[in-house]
Amino acid sequence: MQNGPPGLGSEHTYEATCAFSAYVDPKARRIRLETKQADGSEVHLWLTASQFEQLLPILRLSARKLGIRWPEELPGQGTS
Repeated sequence: MQNGPPGLGSEHTYEATCAFSAYVDPKARRIRLETKQADGSEVHLWLTASQFEQLLPILRLSARKLGIRWPEELPGQGTS
């Protein structure tokens, strides 16, 4: 996806090497995550900055239970 979804001002598009895209609207302090399901249907999730902050601990815990380590938990990747 090259451009952000309609209705966003000052959006920033980030595309990872996975099936997710994220659009950041700094003025509205919200994030739109997009992905496609196995059947090809799209899933969109709008998160406010506050909701995103609340989601991070859940993602960290879930990742830990799956054996996935966050970058700052990897050797030589700590935050400065």
